[in-house]
Amino acid sequence: MAGIGEAARWYFDQPVDSLRLAEAALLAGIIPYPNSTSPFRDPRRALLRRNAVLGDMVAAGVLDAATA
Repeated sequence: MAGIGEAARWYFDQPVDSLRLAEAALLAGIIPYPNSTSPFRDPRRALLRRNAVLGDMVAAGVLDAATA
């Protein structure tokens, strides 16, 4: 197992296809800076990155604001 699948197991102890939107957004958000945005090291920064990913999805029209 590698990549996002491994991260899903590491951070959430579940397969990637079982992740909820917020969990998937968190994983997407930590990809550029996995050490400094790790929810284990800095939960606040991880939350900010997750919210930025959700905001980007709304801005791109992939997700509506209520769902985000």
